[in-house]
Parts: sequence; structure tokens; C-alpha cells
Amino acid sequence: MKKNSPDALRPLVKSMSPQEQEVAKQVIVGFNRKFGDYEPKTLKLFQFISDNTDLGNFDDEEVKNLLFPEMDEGTFGKLTSRLREKIFESLILDVNLDRKGAYQPSWLVRQKARKNLIAAEILSIRNQRDKAEKLIRKTVRECQKHELYDILIGLNHISFVNTCSTKGGEYTSKNFEDFESYMEKERLKKTAEMHMYKYAFYGVNKSSAKPKPNDVLKDIQKIEYALEHGPEVPSAQYFLLQLKTVYWELKGNFNNQVRFARQLRDLFVKHPHLGSDIRNINAYLQEFTALLNLSAYKEALESIREAQNLAVPGTSSYFEITKNQVYPLIHLGRLHEARKIVEDLLDDDRVQGLMQEKLRYLLCVILRENGQFGLVSRTLMELSELPSAQRNGWNVGVRFMEIQNRLESELFDLAETQIQNLKRFMERHSDSMIDRKRDVIILRILLQLSKLDFNFTEFMSKHAQLVDLLQDTRPDYRWDPFGAETIPFDQWLRKMAGLPLIAPDSAPGAERELLYIEK
Repeated sequence: MKKNSPDALRPLVKSMSPQEQEVAKQVIVGFNRKFGDYEPKTLKLFQFISDNTDLGNFDDEEVKNLLFPEMDEGTFGKLTSRLREKIFESLILDVNLDRKGAYQPSWLVRQKARKNLIAAEILSIRNQRDKAEKLIRKTVRECQKHELYDILIGLNHISFVNTCSTKGGEYTSKNFEDFESYMEKERLKKTAEMHMYKYAFYGVNKSSAKPKPNDVLKDIQKIEYALEHGPEVPSAQYFLLQLKTVYWELKGNFNNQVRFARQLRDLFVKHPHLGSDIRNINAYLQEFTALLNLSAYKEALESIREAQNLAVPGTSSYFEITKNQVYPLIHLGRLHEARKIVEDLLDDDRVQGLMQEKLRYLLCVILRENGQFGLVSRTLMELSELPSAQRNGWNVGVRFMEIQNRLESELFDLAETQIQNLKRFMERHSDSMIDRKRDVIILRILLQLSKLDFNFTEFMSKHAQLVDLLQDTRPDYRWDPFGAETIPFDQWLRKMAGLPLIAPDSAPGAERELLYIEK
């Protein structure tokens, strides 16, 4: 796609609210040198893109011939470039930045401080240093409150130059002191932030890639040491707590993950400038994930509903959070509520792609728990034909579900055939299965079950050690509550063998004393 193409602007215009589009039009008209009924060409092009955001890809030649048949290709490219610049200019106007719900408050403070920094520099260049210093003092107070040390460094430099020019270099000692303080705090903050993002997004394009817990711990200890022997930097403490939740999740110590997720919310109360709806949502999601892993389903449901109360309705995150309520509801046996949430989301046209497939899969889980095995089989057949079912091990998950469904329907011959098919499939894809040790263990269990003619009681008495491997908390072995194995496979085995199930909220470790991170 060419840079100066109307089609390149289409996604941006589509993302703009009607109010933002109206401001963009006013900016375009404001730069128009002609008056009267004349319609600026940039406005005409903007209106065309705005009216056709839901169409397929635009053809540049067709758009040009439709709107400006006399215009050559080079001039049309320049026109598109000017329109892009006007749209960008309109988006950073205060009227758009201040629009309710558009951006997080902490982000807005940063953007306004950046604008004030530019304004102060322009005032200084124009020899309006008194006005520049007044604006700098006002912005410094706001930046100190929100720990915007990088902008404070820039403001300090402008003030330093102004002091040198008006009073002399001998009056700049305070500038040097502030500069050293801001630099040290910014270094601590950025170090913690970069490490947090590094590990939080590790393997984002490869689901099997995980950082080594010891590497994360070493970086945590370095940051802790720097904070203990340096100035107080609450924003660095925020990123450090985030990093600790990542570390304890990797270690499989979900009690500590809960503990540090709750400390994050406490930090937001103590330092309100650090908090935002998005950050509180992320803290609740960290807590929710850990509680699911601890089988503390009632508490997990409470956490995810707190997150939903903070999310903006209609956004992708809101739909994802709403979907996540289904997991604890299934485990709590509240299948009617779970099914209603799934069906309501599937009826929403805004829910598409992989999320839609996962919802249909969750519907299969609910139907199976209700004993509607025939309907499960038909739905799984449709699901397994979708290309996205190949991603992230979901193909194997669908096959496991099909086998479980056959066994619960007592269709043992079909189950035996599917187990052998699954064995051949996993052998063919052994390279990609190397990091999915839990799936390999489940296949071994199914093969042993078939040798015992699917006598679950006998299997559980003979192969308890094999089943115990499913309790391993190492990343490659442990249960993923958001994966295709919605109900832990060992729980399903206990049910099929007629053994007592582990009650929700009383799973091993759910009531353990919280541990503290090693120093």
C-alpha cells in the first residue's frame, strides 16, 4: 500500500469518532485560503473516505477519477499527504485530547506537558522568557506530581538556557541539581519499565517461548537493590510489582501472583497518579488468572467482574473480560449463566475471528457438561474445519474434546479410532509438540485407558503416578485455564472413575500461607 494513498487513511478515519471527524473538517476548512461556497479538495477527499470506510480496498486511480478527473497522479498524492497531515494535527488538539473517555488521564497529562514544553521553547526563541518561565514552573509542578522525568529534563534545559542568557551561568546550580535528580529517577523508572515489558511480552509471536524464571529474578533483584539505595520512585515500584507478578506466574506460585496483583491496586490508592482504569483492569486480570489456577473460582469470578465494571462497553477488552467470566462459572456449575454469556457474545456482530471460535468451543464444553453429547459432536466438527483451530495447540484440544465426548457417550470403538488418529497426528507434528509436554502426558493416559478397555476405576488405581504429572506446576506441564483443556483433565478422569472431585476453592495450595520473594 502506497504511503500517500486514500486507502492508507481509511483505517485511521474509521477509528475516529463522529466528533473527531467534525474537528478534522474544521481544521481542513480553517486552512482554506478561499472563501464562499468553495469546497477544499482535502475536505472533499476526507468526506469520501469517511463515507466509505466499510468498503473494500480503494483503488487510487478510481478515487482520483471520481473526485478529481483533471488532476494528475503526482498532485493527487500530494493532496492525500496534506490531508493526512491535517488529520494528525486535528487529533492532537486539546478539544480531542480532552474528549471524555478517549484517553487515560495519565496519558493526557504527558501529552499536554509535551505541548507546553514546545510552547516554552518557542516563547524563549521569541525572547518571551518571562512567559516561558511562568509556563515552565506550572508544567514542572504537574510533571513532578506525575513523575514525568523525561519531560522535566527537557523543561529544565530550557530554563537553564534562559537563566544563562538573562542572569548568567553562575546562577544555574539549581538547574544542575534538578538535572541530576531527574536523570537518576528517570533511569530507575525506565530500567524497571523496560524489563517489565521485555518479560511481559516475551514470546508474543511464539506461544511456546517463555523467559527463564531465574533471569527474571536476577533483574528483579537488581531493580530492588537500586530502589533501596536510591531515591523514592513510585512509578518504578509499579513496574517492579508488575514484574513480580510475571515471575510468580512463571514459577507457578499463584498465591504470590495474587499477593502482588493486590499490592498493585494498593499502590494505586497510595499514589493516585499511577492508577488508571486500564491499570486496575490489568491488576484484576492478573489476580483472576492466579485464582483460576488455584481453583478459587468464586474469588476469580469476583475479580473478573470488578474488571468488567472498569472496562468500556463495546471495546474488544470488554468482550474479552465478559468472555472470561465463563471459565469460573463453568467450574462452579452455573452452566445456565455461562451459556447465556456465550450466546449473547456470539450474537454480537462485533465479536469475530479467533474469539468467536473460542466462544463456540466454550459452548461445546457447556453442552458436554449438560450431557448434550450429540450436539457437541456436530459443533466440534464445524469448529475443527476452521483454519484458526490450527493455532496455539487448539487443533489438539479439539481432538481431546472429541475423544472425551465419545467416551462419555460410551462410543468406545469411535473413541479408540480417534485416539489412534491423534497418536499419529502428534507423531507427525512431534517438532511442534516438543514444548507441549502436558498434551503428550494426556495422550499417554488415553493410550493406557484404551488398553484397559476404558475402565476408569482400574486405570486410576494402577496409574496414579501418571495422573499426578498433570499436577506439575512447571510451565510446560501445568494446566492452562484459558486453553483448550477448559476442565482439568485429571478432574475429568476423577469424574469418570466415580471419585470425589476436588471442591472449588479448596484445591491444593488455595489456602497456603503467602510466600515472600527471595532477596
